[in-house]
Amino acid sequence: MRISSLLLITLLLSGCEFWFDNFTKQGEVAVYLSSSPRAELSGVTLTITQIEIQHSAGQWHTLDISSNINQKNLQHVSSDAPLLMAQQENLPEGEYTRLRVSFNTPAGETIARDSGGLFNLYAANTLSVDITPRFKINKDQKRDLLATLDFQRALAEYEDDNEWYYRLETQALRVTPRNEGYIYGNITDSAWQPLDCNEAEFSDNNERLGGYVYVYQDKQQELHKLTDLQLDNDQAPIATAAVIADESDSSKQQYRFSPLPEGDYIVAITCHGERDHPSGHNNDVLISTGKKLSVTGTSNQRMDFN
Repeated sequence: MRISSLLLITLLLSGCEFWFDNFTKQGEVAVYLSSSPRAELSGVTLTITQIEIQHSAGQWHTLDISSNINQKNLQHVSSDAPLLMAQQENLPEGEYTRLRVSFNTPAGETIARDSGGLFNLYAANTLSVDITPRFKINKDQKRDLLATLDFQRALAEYEDDNEWYYRLETQALRVTPRNEGYIYGNITDSAWQPLDCNEAEFSDNNERLGGYVYVYQDKQQELHKLTDLQLDNDQAPIATAAVIADESDSSKQQYRFSPLPEGDYIVAITCHGERDHPSGHNNDVLISTGKKLSVTGTSNQRMDFN
């Protein structure tokens, strides 16, 4: 009798799983990719082997990876023109909570901007992060996610007995619905003057070399004593954005973050990004006085530095 009961329970559970995995496969998701560049690098490539998304019921679903994502230089991918990373039709409708990205070993290569030297790039075999805010796919609906690889925040250089190399930390990956609000603004030349900047130089992509805007979660930090990048400090920046110059007038500069969850934030600028390594505190990195603002829903927030 006991064995029969166990068999019946197994069959019922199998039936529920079959119903869940097949009858409700109604939605579609596309995952796009943007990045924030690492100051001292000109190129970053990654070999992504698998991308998965987790339903709130616990199941992980494998997505179809875009055929050319592993051939791209990911150092300069703006959030207003992101790359298609993966997509999948016929997903069970419901809430999805996490994204998981798996890599080869090594995960890829980096190219130094000054010398052109190649360095191996390592990462955990899998980076797994929450999707924030809540992300739901309804029947017959297509939803877009934006995954941001923040190389400036969490791509750190290391040395051991055998080699110099870079390591991509979990904090580099952030995933939000693509239509969430973002922070953007303009920066005038006078905003840089208190920061003891070198003469401004610009990349082929019109990025101000070493120039970044940092965003912090507002935890009542002292606005004139903001920290540099530090992976183990919860008051350090949670995201970075490159500073982009106007093609015809480099004194006109702007920035734009990839989407951020609703919340209270602080933004500040630095021109010392090339020496701001996230593995520890850097005394020679100057940060401007911060400015407070809030992101609400899909509304974009402008904050200028003058």
